[in-house]
Amino acid sequence: RERARAGAQAARHAWLLAREETAAAAARAFLEWKHALQLIGVREEGVSDARRLLSKYEEKARYGLSEESDILQAKASLEIQETELLLARSRVEISRHALLAAMGRPGTDALPPPDPAAASRPGVFDSMSEEEAVSGRPEVAEAARRRERSEWELRVTRLDTLPDLSLSAAYGFAGLDTSPSASWRALGGWRHPAAAVGAGLSVPFGFKRERIDRKAAELRLEAARADEEASLRRARLERRNALETMRLARERAEAARRLLELQRRKFAAEEANFKRGRSSTDLLLRFSQDIRQAEAERLRAETDESLSRVELARTCGRLASELAP
Repeated sequence: RERARAGAQAARHAWLLAREETAAAAARAFLEWKHALQLIGVREEGVSDARRLLSKYEEKARYGLSEESDILQAKASLEIQETELLLARSRVEISRHALLAAMGRPGTDALPPPDPAAASRPGVFDSMSEEEAVSGRPEVAEAARRRERSEWELRVTRLDTLPDLSLSAAYGFAGLDTSPSASWRALGGWRHPAAAVGAGLSVPFGFKRERIDRKAAELRLEAARADEEASLRRARLERRNALETMRLARERAEAARRLLELQRRKFAAEEANFKRGRSSTDLLLRFSQDIRQAEAERLRAETDESLSRVELARTCGRLASELAP
């Protein structure tokens, strides 16, 4: 019974592990889809800026205030931005299909707009102790249950190799009447008892088959213990790596926000110089592209920060309950 109970618990933890992995895949796919949607906004702003700049130079060209090279540079910038927008829209479709596949839904289903605060709320997993986090991992619990099941299997196997003494007794009524009688009713009577008593002794301890079964059970137990230790080491390593990844992602997101602010201030200063005739079209276009690149990097860094929180929750074995409490 204990062996069966350990097997049932191991199966349940295997189901929990599959549940965690499915939730992690869906969360990653959702964050990538959300990032792709946000990136479209950045690319559309880049196209709008390039079109405004081209219109401005074409207007100035009518009065001889801009060179042909300025117009060609603006057209090239517009072509680049439109290509980036095309790639961004394609990435949205790809990420949408990946999300629907992770959710187990048909690829033709429509998805509602993502919540801006989804998957970005702070968690408490970074403040948990390592032992508390590791204890919640389904694969660690599953390995422990498999080890317990192997222990019970070894106990049963050892019991099967011990001497077996059995006693048996039987009592019943059968046959014809054992006492003589002149009456035909003796043929249908039940005064003919039969009794049997026996004893048996089985000593399989020295048999080769039992020795092999016992050795196989011992090896299975050693393998289960090794798997449990490996699972613990792997869980601790993933937990430490997830903490370091989240720390780095947070610093990277902060650095990306500071860089974006600097790029905007740089563009504003250069635009003022351009109005005073102390700058060139090439610098203005380059600084505008730097802003869009910084915005894209900020979105990527914030998405990676959210992904690091998902990974940290997964290493604690509580991602599914966090997403669907």
